[in-house]
Amino acid sequence: EFITCAAPEYLERRGRPRHPSELAGHDSLLPPPSILQGGISFQRGVDVRGHAEETVVHEPQATVLSTAHLDTTYAAALAGMGIAGLPSFVVADTLLEHALERVL
Repeated sequence: EFITCAAPEYLERRGRPRHPSELAGHDSLLPPPSILQGGISFQRGVDVRGHAEETVVHEPQATVLSTAHLDTTYAAALAGMGIAGLPSFVVADTLLEHALERVL
């Protein structure tokens, strides 16, 4: 599972998005465009047939860092550079320690 997260300092400075549509005004820390084809899909819930109840696709506009290196993205998120999507196993401890905060 990928978790959308950011440093609390970044969120205090730039605000906490409540819907994927609000990500447009935020700085993004993302993989290169060649890896991230078609934007980022957010799904809410699953119906009885296993289909997503709501899917929203976000096309990032303000990418401040684009790298395939997870450690670099992780460090940038901790430094308050923007909102990142990172694997749960990478951010689990920092979420518990409140060094990063889950977004959306």
